[in-house]
Amino acid sequence: MRWRTLKQDRIEDIRAFVREAAKEEQPVHVGTDSRQAGRHTQFVTVVAILTPGKGGRAAYARAAVPRIASLRERLLREVWLSVELGLELSGVVPGELTVHIDANPVVTHRSNRYVQELVGLVVSQGFRAAIKPESWAPGSSGPGLLSGRRKPRRIGRATSIDRTPYVSAGRRHNRRERCSPHPHSLGRGHRHDDPTHFAVRGRP
Repeated sequence: MRWRTLKQDRIEDIRAFVREAAKEEQPVHVGTDSRQAGRHTQFVTVVAILTPGKGGRAAYARAAVPRIASLRERLLREVWLSVELGLELSGVVPGELTVHIDANPVVTHRSNRYVQELVGLVVSQGFRAAIKPESWAPGSSGPGLLSGRRKPRRIGRATSIDRTPYVSAGRRHNRRERCSPHPHSLGRGHRHDDPTHFAVRGRP
């Protein structure tokens, strides 16, 4: 996969990138989103490393396959791309690694019927799983990253104290000292010399 920063700078070695960004045991988050484009299904995988109170760094990679008509198969492919990345990075991530799943447990959503299967795939590989509405990494890619036609949006603020429910080994954990972007705040970030950097600001 060809990895790039949010400013389109190429990353030669994603493991080295994450190792450096997470060297102080910052939490690492990965997630994949997809869309249908003609005869193909396009995927974009995002990895974000957060430093509470200081911001974070992020990178993404795109992939395309012949069109996947089945929602279940497309969701499984999204999650497996994230899990594969997690397995690749596990040796260089000293802290926690969470896989974000683009599926909603609310019964009105079509993805509801697959949540348990998708979470099981993640936790069976030893990772924590975050589901909607707490799963923000897939959505942070935005349509710009998927299509390649628009400038990607920068990840915005984060909650300073997050009580997000995470699923790990079949159990839900309330993490009180985790910093993660607010799901509805994918807006402007402050400027920074590092092209991989995005703003993370606390909210009252």
